[in-house]
Order: sequence, then C-alpha cells, then structure tokens
Amino acid sequence: MGDTSWQVKQRYNRKVYRAIGVQLKKELVEEWEEAIKEDGISKSEFIRYAITQYLDNRKG
Repeated sequence: MGDTSWQVKQRYNRKVYRAIGVQLKKELVEEWEEAIKEDGISKSEFIRYAITQYLDNRKG
C-alpha cells in the first residue's frame, strides 16, 4: 500500500474509530483468549458483542 493510501486509511480510522485499553490479570486474559479462540471469535468481535449486550440490557 502506498503512503497516500495509508494516510487516507489512517485519517478515516481516526475519524470513525476510537481505541480503548484495559489492564487485567494475566490469568483472566489467558482464560478469555482460549475461550474466544475455541469459539472462533476475535477479541474485537467479543468486545463489540459485550458492549452492545450491556447497552441493550440497560434499555430494558
């Protein structure tokens, strides 16, 4: 990918997405990573699902 394409993608990502970070105990993360691997889902897919479920539950 050329520099111009990379720059355009970076601008788009900064405009549309927001990064989040979290620190958790190693054991919990290892267990979680194994579980999502077994289920065939990505970390971002899991987090999206968890957030949307939480927000849906708050709506009642």
